[in-house]
Amino acid sequence: MRRGRIRSKRIAFMSALPPPSTGESNVTQTYFESLPDLGYEPFLIDTGVRSSAKMPGALSAYNLVRFFRHFHLLVKDCLEFRPAVINLMFASTSILKFASFAWISNLMGILVIGQMHSAAIDSIYEASSRIQKKYLRFVFSLPFAWIVLGEYWHEFMLRVGIRPERLCIIPNAVKGNFEKVATDRSRPEETDPPIILFVGAVGMRKGMDVLLAALVDLQRKDVRFQAIIVGGTYFPGDLERFESEFHDRLRPGSFEFVGPQENEELIARLLQSSVFVLPSRAENLPVALLEAMACGTAVIATAVGSVPDVIQDWENGVLVPPNDSEALSEAMAALLADGQLRNRLGENAQKTIIAHHLARGAGEKMDRFIRALEERV
Repeated sequence: MRRGRIRSKRIAFMSALPPPSTGESNVTQTYFESLPDLGYEPFLIDTGVRSSAKMPGALSAYNLVRFFRHFHLLVKDCLEFRPAVINLMFASTSILKFASFAWISNLMGILVIGQMHSAAIDSIYEASSRIQKKYLRFVFSLPFAWIVLGEYWHEFMLRVGIRPERLCIIPNAVKGNFEKVATDRSRPEETDPPIILFVGAVGMRKGMDVLLAALVDLQRKDVRFQAIIVGGTYFPGDLERFESEFHDRLRPGSFEFVGPQENEELIARLLQSSVFVLPSRAENLPVALLEAMACGTAVIATAVGSVPDVIQDWENGVLVPPNDSEALSEAMAALLADGQLRNRLGENAQKTIIAHHLARGAGEKMDRFIRALEERV
């Protein structure tokens, strides 16, 4: 652990930048957009693009080579650029990797700030044995401080032993092109039939099966819609399985699967959509939700993780319970039937983004946190 005051404003991020746009890469980009204006010199230790065919965290020759490559990059880049601070993203699929990188950063005298990016470490921790919990608490103790995305994760980190003065809530923010859309506030006319849009990893954690059941229920009620699912998957075969289930249970032409989309292409999708849905079983604070809100799209999401910190039910979006396709179907039907309600929720959503989720706000909070840590190192 570093002793003495933080000596420079060089800050390393061990992460990736878009494209592709993942939650982790989007968060990193917001810091790269905002911190230079505050006098910082951010640089990237690039962890590259994750392969959907070769899951991070899985024990394989590919990931073993990847681990040592990133370890080498960490040591080489930190010796060359001499950062005062390093931001390490924590994911539940790479706990040992995170611990190793935090440990070597401490040995090099760099102040380590962990950033809680996992959506599932809370349930993993609760299901762990006594020895496993002890190990996880040790891993959590390795960074000098932690950034979390909302109150739920703040409370979780307190439970696992992190001191409150070493915790900071910095919610996710939207990238510059989405900030422009939020402040512009203009939207094209909606399509006919109206579009229900999902953006994210196609799989069980994001509630794809719940969405399918809710769409089948809407179809049964003769509600007109076109569902568009934007995204790929981490698990081979998931996309094909869900495509088959949609084909078997929904009318032809009422849905479309498209691959991951970026920037202007994604913004166009969001602006055309009447309703954005994210029926996840677990989340931290999904950037896709914030991007939909920035575009003024009426959003429906599950009340998990830090989502309730952002969504005020029926004020700037709609909250439904996880694993509840009937509640999701009812919420979608209510929004599709009421254009004025959709507009009100969308306008309030954009106000929320402008007030709390712009890149410069994230950078300013990071700056204040680092300044506070200067008194404790």
